[in-house]
Amino acid sequence: MAGLLQVGPSAPVASRRNEMKMPSALERISHTCHRAPLASPGKTGMVVWCSLRGGPRRPLWRGRVMSTETIQAVQSLKLAKHSPDKLASVFGSSIGRLIKSDLLATLAELQRQNEFELAIM
Repeated sequence: MAGLLQVGPSAPVASRRNEMKMPSALERISHTCHRAPLASPGKTGMVVWCSLRGGPRRPLWRGRVMSTETIQAVQSLKLAKHSPDKLASVFGSSIGRLIKSDLLATLAELQRQNEFELAIM
């Protein structure tokens, strides 16, 4: 019995993988992983790091993705720009509660639309 290969739930994982020809998880992602030996010669093992399809990482800030609050703030500022009372209420309500990234996106969008006087208020 020692020479027979066991197949089933009690069989070792390596023997079942070899019999079914299924690659391990490391073999499946080996095309995106880079292996390098450890820096110190006394240690054994490998350092493995993976990347997305081998290409460079894209920046976290991708173009002009604005939140709905930012879009609504820009629209309400443009609607209220002719009335100082409405403009003050917009600054108090919608602009005041924006987070920093949304506020910067609002200013950038106003500049893009040539609304410089609203952007510097």
